[in-house]
Amino acid sequence: MSEPGLTQQELARVLGLRESAVTALVGRLTAAGLLLKQAHPREHRAVRLELTEAGTAALRAAQPEVDLLNAELRALLGDDGFVWTAGALRQLASRGELTRQVAGVSSSAGPHELPVGGRLP
Repeated sequence: MSEPGLTQQELARVLGLRESAVTALVGRLTAAGLLLKQAHPREHRAVRLELTEAGTAALRAAQPEVDLLNAELRALLGDDGFVWTAGALRQLASRGELTRQVAGVSSSAGPHELPVGGRLP
């Protein structure tokens, strides 16, 4: 990518979430001052997302905890079990989003947005 930042669609792909779930997440992170939305230089309907200084600091502060959790899960489950579990969680998150959409329930808060995160494959 030639410019910094991601679109919401790119972020959804990276996180393994539906774009509707990312929209709600981006709204909360923007309201908290952790994320900045700017006009995309080439795509008139898209916005470019960038971490603010506060967002970068929050990510940096959380990373050791994420790394510790991932290490503990790998030790408990083994590498294959860790990879399998990460895939299963992604599938469950995707199904949860679909269930909420079918039921007409907002996806602005829910288990699919828990930060399983960090360095999951």
